[in-house]
Amino acid sequence: MATDKQGQIFFAYDNSYIQNHPSISPFKLPFNTEVNQPESNLHKGLYGVFSDSLPDGWGLMLMDKQFLKSGMNLHEISPLHRLAYIGGNGMGALTYKPSCFTTEIDQFLTLNELGKASIELYEGSDKDVLPAITIAGGSPGGARPKALIGFDGKIISTHPNNKLPQWIIKFGSDKLLLKHEEGLVESIYLDMAKLAGCNTPEYHLFDNPLGTQWLALKRFDVTYSANNIETGRLHMHSVCGLLNADFRAPSIDYQSLIRATQVLTKHQGQTREMFRRGVFNLLSGNCDDHSKNFAFLQNDEGKWQLSPFFDVCFSPTPHQQQTSSLLGHGKAVPHKAITELAREAGITKPSEIKKIISQCLDAIAQFDSLALKRGISPKVREMISNYLNGIIIREHSLIKKFS
Repeated sequence: MATDKQGQIFFAYDNSYIQNHPSISPFKLPFNTEVNQPESNLHKGLYGVFSDSLPDGWGLMLMDKQFLKSGMNLHEISPLHRLAYIGGNGMGALTYKPSCFTTEIDQFLTLNELGKASIELYEGSDKDVLPAITIAGGSPGGARPKALIGFDGKIISTHPNNKLPQWIIKFGSDKLLLKHEEGLVESIYLDMAKLAGCNTPEYHLFDNPLGTQWLALKRFDVTYSANNIETGRLHMHSVCGLLNADFRAPSIDYQSLIRATQVLTKHQGQTREMFRRGVFNLLSGNCDDHSKNFAFLQNDEGKWQLSPFFDVCFSPTPHQQQTSSLLGHGKAVPHKAITELAREAGITKPSEIKKIISQCLDAIAQFDSLALKRGISPKVREMISNYLNGIIIREHSLIKKFS
């Protein structure tokens, strides 16, 4: 990649790559050796596949604070500077050279120290904790405070060069809807999604000094040997970058998600999974189903598959509307729309649609008992249970049609 004098960014594949490897972004990035430029400026001049490497929310805040701390003017920081900052520390298999930014500190934080410092920074503290968080935690995407750690089931390391399996740990905050119970609730939603038949990532709960637990998800873009040694990375591409969608706005539909899944994976089981995720999100109050929360993984042979179901949690919107609509419907979805979406996914029998809806409903009905076991506070448990009961009433006609 390179820029011209006006700051416009261009990209060209190397001929040797074209001859020996598959396209990394088959929908929007021309697979040739010509010098190409994105058709829109949606991703600040980058093709979506490279924009995927950049964080948003929490990670972007860390990056900007580090640039400012180094005396750099944010108005002079280009997307290529940001990619160079990421270097080899991004999600997925893409790396960027030369890496332009390093931070060194003499002492590394324990997990509890890292969590405490991250929460303080997220909540507006002006303590000088930035270098420690940056080098210990990396800068993963998403809005919530989080970090990358190494964990093998016994040993925990916040050292950036540790050789342990990599996990993304999410911290809570008083500024969040569920405060310091966000991770616990997300773990329950992952349990429910798995019960509903969805492919979910491996997770672990870490006790913390706040009396709750922090949720950590094992990175599914990293491959490991039988003895937990990293063997490589899978290329990861979000729907946001793949389809050049705006994740900050309701810009995609589950029909587009299903069709993209079919074209990329060419596997009906994967398209059925996408349909199942749409039903689960609708019935569980996970309205944060924007285009950056769906992704695909590609191996070295060019084969694509859906990533595990991530960022699945209780996340209502003011109007209880899904961010990704179901054939134009954000709630109170008519059975005709569900039937048509199912058909897009290769599901033609009403009995199969009924089975998927029933599995999702049965899984979501487990929330209260799972919340009790997980130690969710009565206030949060009641709030979410009431909300879920409201969805059942709201979607009554859909549920009744397929019951």
